[in-house]
Amino acid sequence: MKKPVNYEVVSQAVVPVTVIPRECSRQHRSKYSCSDKTMSDNMYDFNRLEVLASMLIKDGRTKDAIRIYLFMADGDPSLDAGYLGIRLAQCYENLDDLDVARYWFGRAVEENPEVNIEAIEARKRLGPMSIADLLEE
Repeated sequence: MKKPVNYEVVSQAVVPVTVIPRECSRQHRSKYSCSDKTMSDNMYDFNRLEVLASMLIKDGRTKDAIRIYLFMADGDPSLDAGYLGIRLAQCYENLDDLDVARYWFGRAVEENPEVNIEAIEARKRLGPMSIADLLEE
């Protein structure tokens, strides 16, 4: 079973209920007297989503954090000036999915090359993507 998030730290962070185990979302509703409507009204507070995603990563729930970052990036072609691309890349690198990490670091650089120096350095560190192993017979 997934480890529940400490809502006292998140303050009244609200995310799509599918990210949080059912018993955890019930606990959140009773603790903060949140109705389903209140939860859906606050669902798009990206600052709270970012705090929750960071906590999920610290708790070893990187895949759940990825879901939050993808939710935040949906419909935002700039990926919030590349910030979300970096966060997604870091998650995939933590999962040792280096090809996907390279892609997201690259997207971050495309969106803001002057600011996203971290992404440029990460792409250099990860090296070039190769499909040579797929082309061998």
